[in-house]
Amino acid sequence: FRSYGNDGSIYVSFESAVAAYGYLDYNVVAKSTDGGRTFTQTVVSRNVDENFPIFGGRCVLTGLHFRTNTYPALTIDRATGKLYMAWADNRNGDPAMFCDPAYGGSGCAPTRSQVFIQSSTDGVTWTAPQQLTTSVEDKIYPWVAANAGNVIVSYYTREFAGSASLHIDFAYVKSGNGGATWSASTRITEQSSDPGIQFASGAFIGDYTGVALGSDNVAHPLWTDFRGNPGITSPNQDAVTARIDRKSTRLNSSH
Repeated sequence: FRSYGNDGSIYVSFESAVAAYGYLDYNVVAKSTDGGRTFTQTVVSRNVDENFPIFGGRCVLTGLHFRTNTYPALTIDRATGKLYMAWADNRNGDPAMFCDPAYGGSGCAPTRSQVFIQSSTDGVTWTAPQQLTTSVEDKIYPWVAANAGNVIVSYYTREFAGSASLHIDFAYVKSGNGGATWSASTRITEQSSDPGIQFASGAFIGDYTGVALGSDNVAHPLWTDFRGNPGITSPNQDAVTARIDRKSTRLNSSH
């Protein structure tokens, strides 16, 4: 994911296996100050994704079949120039790396994927990772947006359906002071939905979410919802958005 600094710098975030650390995965940010001709890379933080269960050769959550990933999303606050990077990983899950039998393990404990964030003023020096979510239920596919010190991170979550449930919701946390403090996890979707209603064995959900934050500090998250349009269509996957005002959680969702 890439962002452009107010000074013309280009920043690209990605997940990479790092040889110096045993080829385990880390979040990396590359920075260019010459219009993309050359880049320098900074290994920013550990990204724990080697302890997810495997289905169809891809990482999944406990009991579910759609692929997940831990790619770090990146944004820049145009008013302050501050960078924010958010991702979700399973460091709170099984302590054994490669626990899935597909890798010679004896089986993985239930996943406990959580959302984390870091910030930087130059793309090189970063704050320590901060865990934004706390309930044990899985959270995945976060996205981040920022404006004038207002920051929002949106994500899928199982917390409103219960850890044993196969249903998911979409939610967010937000900060009004540049990430110094954060709100509690707030549900966006009005009801949980089943990600297994389409595709073979529920192996795909259209796993690209997003959130934008305008100069009016109104946030517009975008996600794939699986309820269909109640009363009009049967359950199916739709692209859905909502409006989240700066000082309230009032939502106006639309398919």
